[in-house]
Amino acid sequence: NFPCLRVKTKANNNISFFDAVFWTMMLSVAVPISVVVIVLFMASYCMGECVVTSAVSSARANAETICDTSDLSSLVMQSDFNTGSEAMCLTSCVAAVNALVRTFPRDGSCDNDPTFLAHYRVQNDQRECSPPNEACTSVYLEYLFYAQSSEGQTCLAGMANARSLLTQTAYDAICSDMCITTMTSYADQLLSEGCGTWPAYLSLRRDLELLCSSEGGEYCEAEYFSNEDDINVASNSTESFATRVASLDVVCTTCFNKIQQIEGKYKEALGLENNEGGLCIQFDTTYCTPTLDEIEDAVAAVGNEDEKVNTRSRLSCASSTTKRCVQRMWSYEFAQPFTTTARKSRLNSYLLYSCLKHQSSDRLCATLTQTLIEGLYLEAPDGFVCTPTDVSNGCSNPAPCLSWDDPNQCSFGCSSGVDDVVQSLGCCFRSVNNFHSAITSSEAATTELFARMEYLSTSCCARQHSDCSELFAPQCSFQADTEQLSITIFNPPYSWIIENEEAFTDVFVQDLALNIGHALSLFSNLNYREVDQGVTVTFDVAAASTTEINEIEAVLADITSRGTFRQWKSLATYEQTSSANVVVACLATLISAIFVSLLLF
Repeated sequence: NFPCLRVKTKANNNISFFDAVFWTMMLSVAVPISVVVIVLFMASYCMGECVVTSAVSSARANAETICDTSDLSSLVMQSDFNTGSEAMCLTSCVAAVNALVRTFPRDGSCDNDPTFLAHYRVQNDQRECSPPNEACTSVYLEYLFYAQSSEGQTCLAGMANARSLLTQTAYDAICSDMCITTMTSYADQLLSEGCGTWPAYLSLRRDLELLCSSEGGEYCEAEYFSNEDDINVASNSTESFATRVASLDVVCTTCFNKIQQIEGKYKEALGLENNEGGLCIQFDTTYCTPTLDEIEDAVAAVGNEDEKVNTRSRLSCASSTTKRCVQRMWSYEFAQPFTTTARKSRLNSYLLYSCLKHQSSDRLCATLTQTLIEGLYLEAPDGFVCTPTDVSNGCSNPAPCLSWDDPNQCSFGCSSGVDDVVQSLGCCFRSVNNFHSAITSSEAATTELFARMEYLSTSCCARQHSDCSELFAPQCSFQADTEQLSITIFNPPYSWIIENEEAFTDVFVQDLALNIGHALSLFSNLNYREVDQGVTVTFDVAAASTTEINEIEAVLADITSRGTFRQWKSLATYEQTSSANVVVACLATLISAIFVSLLLF
């Protein structure tokens, strides 16, 4: 479990090979050197004081415990080579450090904070851990030697210059230089040797792709960094809707989408959150991020938890545009790798239940049950308390059931009143009950809202001793209609998809759910056909109604016309595994070769 480029000295200390050879040289780090350029560039955008929250303190304490150290900075190799920890490359330690870095504010306020940078350095050092095989280390060492050669140093200086000037001329100068081709060749060699899932490789590849990404002859990273102020405004939920939209109009370009396509492929494997990935999600002309934030502000102002859930549903599903926007944002959050299991379950319930409608009236269930959620069937005359099984005069609603002439039999008026409620709520009664029970923190409080009508519907039927219609219908169907849709993609190639069909299907369906804004479980029967433009993927999608199917088709057409279909999961899988089968093993050799190199130096 030693880091990939770390050796054991006679003093039994872990040292970084790269630090040992190049510690005193400019830009020396134990990962691709261009990472430093990004960190320094980000530091120039400091937004204010770095506030260390309780979440950061807790995450740091957890990381120190798991990584078996009282000071995480000791995991980074120092110039005296006398520090480091064998726990550094344990999977649990890597995950803990990644989690720690993610807890820091990402508004720029911590980007030049010494504590944050120390943790960030550890995170980058850990990317060298556990190379898949010996060839990965051999090629990576060659890359590191090249990076410290005269040509490599000139190349790094050109990269730093471009990211400092942010001009198209500076980016063109470095991206057309042969040194970028050389660096890319090292990345290609790493991939061909089966290193596609190794974070050291992914970090290098990501940096090169971001640097020279372009659209319409313009380098995208220059535009992205230049728009950082607008990105911060657009991301800030405390800004007004109009202000955020104005900034989104600046930010949401084809170049921004290109940057996000790249980030979506790499950030998960590198332990990074993709905070900006959903920023420019749109439907028609509506930006979805501020739309959802406005709804959540309104929900926050509502009273109890059940009312919040119902309010969110009513506002989210008020129009087709709002519905598609909000559901795409929920799906985006669901797809993020660091979304907790509990949160994913909640988001899945939102996607399935929020916009369900009555089976015949086509009215939104959340609207039909609003008075029920507000406690209509818990109301009691003065001096009484309504209990679900009341058969006297303790419950005010339904009004015909206020008094019972015979406690052993529903009156005609009560039975008729119950039937009216049953018909009015239809499948919505059980749908909303199941929805709220699944996600509210107090199932008992939710059950109480529905208990009176549940009792009356069954009790009246039983007491009449005959067929009756007071029983509530089963919950509304999520899959009342199914349609076959299709989309054409350019990558991966057809041959690779067929060779890896099961694995590809598993990740591509996640991309479909992410882009369309629909529950993952409602996609099925993916098939692939080779066409001149690439591969046409056909799939079945189920929905609660034909109307919703039509809305999904509209979303797919909108995404296709914008060219913003994000293949984050499927392209990551393809690009990390396309050239070789990854051997899952930790390097335990090459120590002698590395040590000889140290002596030669």
